[in-house]
Amino acid sequence: MRVWDATTGEARACIGAHEEEILGVAISADGRTLAAGSVDWTVRLWDTVTFESRTVLQGHRGGVRAVAFSPDDRTLVSAGIDVAPRLWQLPAGK
Repeated sequence: MRVWDATTGEARACIGAHEEEILGVAISADGRTLAAGSVDWTVRLWDTVTFESRTVLQGHRGGVRAVAFSPDDRTLVSAGIDVAPRLWQLPAGK
């Protein structure tokens, strides 16, 4: 996955932590965390300054198609082809 600077049009980072295609992405309200759901059944979280991986959330039984942060960034919801949305408590990832 590439992260682009909308102002300059240049790539800021290339993130390659998922094993399969990424299906959904979201950025936290405070802009500090990037979340991505993948065909590999996981949700991964990255720091948007360093682009280092923070957390891998596991629990889906199929690809994760969508991710979204709550307005206060304390909860992440993920939805996948297993038709069972998950609510994740952040930053613990439970």
